[in-house]
Amino acid sequence: MKYQKVCECCWEKVVWYTHKLNKWLISWLDQLVRFYKKNHTWANLQRDLDLSINIYNNFQKLQYFTLIKKDKWGRIPTDFWIRFIEWSIPCYTTVATLWKNIIRFDHPARQTVKELPTKKFIREFDWQYSYKKREEYQLERGFRTPTLFW
Repeated sequence: MKYQKVCECCWEKVVWYTHKLNKWLISWLDQLVRFYKKNHTWANLQRDLDLSINIYNNFQKLQYFTLIKKDKWGRIPTDFWIRFIEWSIPCYTTVATLWKNIIRFDHPARQTVKELPTKKFIREFDWQYSYKKREEYQLERGFRTPTLFW
């Protein structure tokens, strides 16, 4: 968010933002993919998916990575997402936006950042997480669950 400029017509300050693709965005996108494969239709994020307001606001960033398409009916995963997850083609990990438009890598705003955007494969995100159940934690500790007859 270091790059700023002032609009010449309205004198409004325009700020450059970066968005990073992380394992949480990918896991939320996986919910959309499951809905799409099951119903073969567009998904309304508020009605069809179980998303909190924070997740809903961050979900919009996936458009910048061209992983979802937004339309008046809702959102669906793009062909790029399907190739990204199934054929293991890499995707950029960071995207920069200026006025909700994606800026190119040779834009002057990119000169303020030291690190260049890199490409990652889906397997490098470690997005398939699983949680242990309470009983599994107790078995690891050697704790026996109490029963009626000790």
